Formats: sequence, C-alpha cells, structure tokens
Amino acid sequence: EPEGWDREQHREHELDQDIGRLVAPDRRPQRQRDRQQNRDRGRVGDEPQRRRQALQHQRDHGLAVDDRTAEAAGEDIAKEEQVLPPQRQVEPEPLLHRRDLVRTAACAEKQRRRISRQRPQQEEAFLYQCQLARKHNLWIDIHSRNAFWETVALIEKIADPALTGIFHCFVGTLDEANKCIELGFKMGIGGVATFKNGGLDKVLPHLDLEHFVLETDSPYLAPVPYRGKRNEPAYLDLVAQRVADLKQISKEEVLTVTTRTALAMHATKKG
Repeated sequence: EPEGWDREQHREHELDQDIGRLVAPDRRPQRQRDRQQNRDRGRVGDEPQRRRQALQHQRDHGLAVDDRTAEAAGEDIAKEEQVLPPQRQVEPEPLLHRRDLVRTAACAEKQRRRISRQRPQQEEAFLYQCQLARKHNLWIDIHSRNAFWETVALIEKIADPALTGIFHCFVGTLDEANKCIELGFKMGIGGVATFKNGGLDKVLPHLDLEHFVLETDSPYLAPVPYRGKRNEPAYLDLVAQRVADLKQISKEEVLTVTTRTALAMHATKKG
C-alpha cells in the first residue's frame, strides 16, 4: 500500500461517491433516460410476470421493445393460455332492449402489430355485434384504428346493405372516405381535423356534409388550441369552425347539417 494511504478513509470516500450517484438528480435528457429505463426493464430476470410488465411498459410508453423480453413474454403467455380455464361468457342481447340504448358499439381490431394473435377472436366478436345490430335495428360505431381495410372486408363479408353506422374518429384518406360512403356509413370527425398534420384537410373539402358527423372523443384528441389537454363537448364548436373553413361555408351550416345527420342516426332505433 502507498505510504500514508488510509484504507478506511478510502473506503468511506468510495461510499460517498456511490451515495452521490444514487441521490444526485438525473440531468440527462428525457429521451436518454427513457432509453436507459427501457434497457433496465428489459433485464428483468426469469419471472414471467415481470417480463410481461416490462413488455407492457415498453409498449405503453412508445419505447423500443426489447426482442428478448418480447420473445420471452410471448412464450409465457402461450404457456398460460394452455392452462387457463374458459372465461365466463356474458350475454349482451338482453341489454339491447333498454329504451335508453340507441346504438351498439362494434370495435374492430386496433393496432394489428399488438394483437395479431387475437385477430380471430376480434373478428368473431365484430361479426357477432353486427349480427345483433341488424337483429335489433341498431347502427354500429366502429373503432378501426390501423385496421380500416380489414374492417371493410368484414362488412363486405356480411353483405347486408341495411347495416349502417359510423367510423368513429375517422382519420383516413380520400379513398377510405369514399369507401365508407360506398358502404353506407358515416364518418366521425373530431379534433384531428384541427391538427396541422392531421391529414383531413386533404379529405373534408371533397366530401358532402351529409356524409359525416361531429364528435369529441372526449377526453381525448382535444382540438387546437387545447391539443394535449382534456377534451370536452364545449370544444366541438372549434371542430365545426375548422370544417367550415376547409369547405368554405358557414359554421352554422356545418352545425345544422351534421346535427340533422346525427339525429337521423338516433332515429334508426325503433322504440
């Protein structure tokens, strides 16, 4: 050991440095901290539950998914599905006789990448809800995020011109909008219409007002200038104004026509 070197003093110095690293504020940029957290959560050991939690965290926060974690979590889920007991089935049809029920919501598959293994069940559920809608003279409200053409294929498979409804939160192209019209469906237009890169500025000017309704998707997708904040019905006026500007008509005309369309959808349910 060097002359004058104090082992205990050196050990205390190292301990102080370690503690300083633990309590010192992390001044790295948020993106760098997220990447480090992602790497840390990817090293979660062998416990299946922790692997699934890590995978879900990565996906929920838009982080890069660690391949080893995804593969291991997938294997865990596959093993569990082999031993899970059948889930209790809930019969929805009795609820359709309630007077205050004016529509049935049919949710198509969302984000194909995430639930590809559930697609058969999603399609079966969608077709079943469409069947109930026709039986009880209801319209359907479709959420088809990242699955528009797959949903169209199912509707065309049903081949019932009486089946109608709304494509909720429509953010598609002009071709997709024309397909909605061809199928006899309306499009729900919300806060995305006010977004700079929302894409609806290239679609709405080419559509007649009778083909869409206004919606909020509250508490999400608040229009500009409230984007990123909690949405509420009071902001629908901003959506109407944006549609009016794109179509070069008055806001009052937009509100009149879209309200009439919405009331007509409401009237499709027979008392």
